[in-house]
This record gives sequence, structure tokens and C-alpha cells, in this order.
Amino acid sequence: MNEIRRPIADGMADATAPEADVLARFAQGVLGRKDAMAALGDISYSEMLDRLAERGLPLPKLPPERLDAMTQDVVRLLAMAGH
Repeated sequence: MNEIRRPIADGMADATAPEADVLARFAQGVLGRKDAMAALGDISYSEMLDRLAERGLPLPKLPPERLDAMTQDVVRLLAMAGH
């Protein structure tokens, strides 16, 4: 099994976690894209997506509060444009 960085706090990692742990934390949105790629041995984003798919893990989603804020911004911009 690939040994990689074990998360020690949200968004942080060290060198002992199994690949599945890093991929799961990325899929949950706890670990960022760049940190996860580095923890997996500086792999490409496409390689990381392949590994997520191989394990049946979903792509991470934006946190609800961030998605709500983005939706409100779009609604406000459309209202300003008269739509």
C-alpha cells in the first residue's frame, strides 16, 4: 500500500497516511487539491481524479455556505443587469 501523509489537522498532512485516507479527506473537502496532490507524491490533478474514481469516491463539493454566497452574488449581478 502506498504510504503518504497522514492528516494531523484539517488541511494538514504528514508522511504516514495511506492513500485512501488522503483521497477520502480530499473528497470530503477537508484537504485542498494542492495539499492532497502533494501528499500523494506530487501527482497531477488528473491522476488524483483517476484514483478517486478507482475507489468510487466523489469529487469534492463546495461547502454550503460558500455555494450560497456564490449563488447570492449571481442573483444580485443578474438583478443589476435587469434579468
